[in-house]
Amino acid sequence: MKFVVDAQLPPALARLLRETGCDAFAVREIGLREANSQRKSARTAFSISPKCTDAVYSHSRSYSISMSFPAHLSLHHYFVVAARMQHHFESNLVAVEESGVAALQDPDLAAFELFSGPRGNFMYYWYASLCVVVQGFRNLKLVDPRVDALLASPNVKALRRCWNGVFHFQPDYFSAKLLEPMQAPDFIGWVRELMEAFRAYFAREIKPVES
Repeated sequence: MKFVVDAQLPPALARLLRETGCDAFAVREIGLREANSQRKSARTAFSISPKCTDAVYSHSRSYSISMSFPAHLSLHHYFVVAARMQHHFESNLVAVEESGVAALQDPDLAAFELFSGPRGNFMYYWYASLCVVVQGFRNLKLVDPRVDALLASPNVKALRRCWNGVFHFQPDYFSAKLLEPMQAPDFIGWVRELMEAFRAYFAREIKPVES
């Protein structure tokens, strides 16, 4: 699907959408900031199967934003956050042969780096953000065979405990809630499969309306 971000809204919104695989650009990026359309509200219509719902974006000159989103699109917002955290996590991965990595073969050092380094920070915020997507998917009573099959896994419980550990203070530095996902051999692969399943779901369910 294609997004056009109006001049009243920040270009960073277009960059965020592109990071999740959407075709998006901001009018400011192509020098149209002073175009006549800047004086109009940005309106984008989406067909959210099985119903058609309008999503209206507007930005007044007083910088107050009024938005009305269908539930599917609101859930997609949370998925975008999870995808951004995944991107930052993967951007901080290092090759095994890089200097200093060998020292992390020590289990204690590796655990400390996981909890305090950027890779661990982004990884845990990725998992916690994904948990919110799972919660929203269930609360909205949405159905998708691929997603539903993955949500039948006991890994969902570990994901929720991870979310709890990230967003609630834990007196133990090496919290069991954060260590649990690391002890499941298939957890990381399951998370990646779930991300791809949600990505395919949103690509299918959110379609632009032909004007």
